[in-house]
Amino acid sequence: MIEYFELGRLYDFYKELLTDRQREALDLYYNDDLTMIEIAEELGISKQAVSTNIKNGVSNLEKFEENLKLARNYYIIESAKDKLENLYNNSVKKKDLPTDVEEEIFAILSMLDEI
Repeated sequence: MIEYFELGRLYDFYKELLTDRQREALDLYYNDDLTMIEIAEELGISKQAVSTNIKNGVSNLEKFEENLKLARNYYIIESAKDKLENLYNNSVKKKDLPTDVEEEIFAILSMLDEI
């Protein structure tokens, strides 16, 4: 089963790809911390339908990430960007790098900001 934190990250990336019911059920269950009975009452559906929507929603989020890898790639790029920023900032302070290298690093960081 997918970890709670990872599920939240995947939900942020792929929620628009879920059905309305899956999105509502997952949001109420994980973000609003409602029970399945409370969700069923709020949405006017059975508890079994809530359970099915949550199960299918989680399964779909996992499939989306398995196929698209958007969340994984985003966090890899963010990590690389952070490391490059640290290198750049430390090098500028110490004046370790030639100006053209500093400019190239800055240009790369600017491109990464556009992603």
